[in-house]
Amino acid sequence: MYIHRPVAINITQDETGANYYFDCSPEQVYQYFSRFGQDAFIVYPVDLRDRMIQQIAKAYRMVQRLSRELEGEKENKPGKSSEIEI
Repeated sequence: MYIHRPVAINITQDETGANYYFDCSPEQVYQYFSRFGQDAFIVYPVDLRDRMIQQIAKAYRMVQRLSRELEGEKENKPGKSSEIEI
């Protein structure tokens, strides 16, 4: 995924993997890396890291809520259904 990817100014390697350093706006970092979910972690700036964590937590809570609602609907439907809903 290279569309709108910020240009790395430095890349280092350690026991946790590759660390990329970018010279761009925090918004550009957020917009690009938010699509990677758990596969990307923003170390600095802290406020941007916290924003990403909050967004992922919000998505997780929404999925959990929808999953519970769907389970409740399945319990109320008689018989088996081959219907697929997306």
